[in-house]
Amino acid sequence: MAKVQRTVTFEMPDEYEQEVPTTTMGKTSTIEYDGPGQLILWVDKESQDIEQTWDKDDYTERPVPLNCEVKTIDPDSDENCIKIGILFGGFPQRLLYEIRVGPADEMNRVIADPSDPRSIFSENDIVDDYTKPLVFRQGANFDGVTGADPGAFRRRDDDFIRDVRNGKLETSDSSIAEDMPADVKAEWETYRQKLRDLPVTWAAVPNHLISFPVAPDGEGDDPYVRNEDPYHEVILVEARTAADNDAIGQLVPISGIDEEASDLK
Repeated sequence: MAKVQRTVTFEMPDEYEQEVPTTTMGKTSTIEYDGPGQLILWVDKESQDIEQTWDKDDYTERPVPLNCEVKTIDPDSDENCIKIGILFGGFPQRLLYEIRVGPADEMNRVIADPSDPRSIFSENDIVDDYTKPLVFRQGANFDGVTGADPGAFRRRDDDFIRDVRNGKLETSDSSIAEDMPADVKAEWETYRQKLRDLPVTWAAVPNHLISFPVAPDGEGDDPYVRNEDPYHEVILVEARTAADNDAIGQLVPISGIDEEASDLK
């Protein structure tokens, strides 16, 4: 069974990682699917959770666990293509973007393409029951956590920021010594002052987009290595194309992000 190529169209929420997703703005996007002509699933009979997935072309007869049954997803609709693309693959490599956010003297945040289906739809909900309609993600990387308040995870309140800050200050307590070179000592003192200033210096930015400063020894919380790894190349602000600006347009409704609609035309 050959791979299937298809242009997939899908709805987007009004706002990036919106706490209660809405679609009143009518946003849509597209992505190219080039993936399995059929996805084989092992699904738990009782919970309906997906246990394993295979491309039909690579699937060979094998004993199925007693608790599972074999199901399939065919890429015969945009929704099914998205489910396969998220569960198994079939979409292009996800793009990474630098976004203008926070104090001017701080490193800009890097995020995965906010218009990509893998950034928009909840994988956990697909795994829990692949037959149900797609569900928008609610909360950065914490969607589907049982009993969790999605907004609390998404926004990360100020107490959370302070707790992380205090941990970093404690970790770096021993980094300054009286006999160390003056320039190195100054770097550590500047780093520690930036930590103390949080979250006040980032008050205009949603907490889930706050970047903690990078320590002089390279310790930081930026999840992506900038342009040192070909698989994690970051598209910098000055290098964006018109298509990149369309993708970043998903961020425009969020206050605290220095991305103006006029920049994205």
